[in-house]
Amino acid sequence: MGYPKTFENHKDYLNKIKMIDFGLAQKFADASGKHIPSVRERFFQGNLIFASKHCFNLVTHSRRDDLISLSYLLLYIIDGDLAFLSKEGESDGANPNDSNFN
Repeated sequence: MGYPKTFENHKDYLNKIKMIDFGLAQKFADASGKHIPSVRERFFQGNLIFASKHCFNLVTHSRRDDLISLSYLLLYIIDGDLAFLSKEGESDGANPNDSNFN
């Protein structure tokens, strides 16, 4: 990330903490450089809203699942909702354009 170019104008930058949780992180390649094998996991790990279908099927997480989760997160930030979060035909009224689809 680095510091802003005009550091003097951004004194509040020093008071902000940015955290990344690497709790579910793992290496994607073994010692020989080959991708880790896909195996069946024993239990679900991750966020229920932003997880990929592969995570729900208890398949080993990979970089693919990270990109899928990131896509869901970005769509959620942009739109404020994900289509699969509400039951079909229901609308919470949060999006004024939802009436077009009911």
